[in-house]
Amino acid sequence: MAEKKKSDLLKIDLYEFLGISHDATSKEILKNYRKKALECHPDKNPDDPKAAEKFHKLTEALEILTDENAKAAYDKVLQARKAAEIRDLKLNAERRKLKRELEAREEAYLEKRNIPSTANLEKEIDRLREQGSKIVEEEQRLLREKIKNIAAGKGIVKNYNPLGTQCYKINVVVDEMGDEPMRIKVSWREGYDEESIKKIFSAHGEINEMVILLKKKKSSAIIEFLSIKSSLAVEKEVGLPNCGELTVEWLSGKPKDQPPVKIPKFDNFEDHERYVLECMREAGKRQKLLKKDV
Repeated sequence: MAEKKKSDLLKIDLYEFLGISHDATSKEILKNYRKKALECHPDKNPDDPKAAEKFHKLTEALEILTDENAKAAYDKVLQARKAAEIRDLKLNAERRKLKRELEAREEAYLEKRNIPSTANLEKEIDRLREQGSKIVEEEQRLLREKIKNIAAGKGIVKNYNPLGTQCYKINVVVDEMGDEPMRIKVSWREGYDEESIKKIFSAHGEINEMVILLKKKKSSAIIEFLSIKSSLAVEKEVGLPNCGELTVEWLSGKPKDQPPVKIPKFDNFEDHERYVLECMREAGKRQKLLKKDV
């Protein structure tokens, strides 16, 4: 499915899709992206079932056109396609039919040999999807703030996810761990979805926000906590049995270290959750005792 989406992306003119000329500057690219992103964002088009897909395609267009190597590879493919179209117009109907038959055979041969003609561009797209784009991340942050402001102005409360997937936001009192938000990044390769990730880490504390990005090779989630009873328990979370292993790293606001916590493997989620909740209760008792001593 991912390969089909990538193939579809290569067939369109990304410049026309963004409404810019082929010699547009980075400033013009960002300007048009921001305009279109606000127009087609899923939160502003709840009745359009294809809104998330359009927004995702718009984000990928920005990634390619703002990355020097990916843009160069795309321009080569686009130029070759335009040149082929011009040549094709000069052929008569009979020769055009023969040409398409030959191209179909060539494409089938290349596919069989696993030698795609657009290999360089596809490689760059895969790199961007794997590593992410700093420009896109910043644009999504700005867009998130803009949409939140718009929603607030209309009396609407919505949580924003730049890739159109569901986010979880719980508005409660902020934890007293400090000014820096307690955020972790969770990575995995297979076996989890939004619901399972939320269930696992809700057991460790109150979640303020969660943004999840599902990818073919490696998925990830950014989770912001309002409170955490055991930072080491979170850090050592490995996930559920019969699923891929989770990797957890702190991004900011890590609470002070506590005694090492060793988490055993469980046969089901309910046992896993009970264990974590028990650890949290014990940690709460220790905190109360420490406050009394002070």
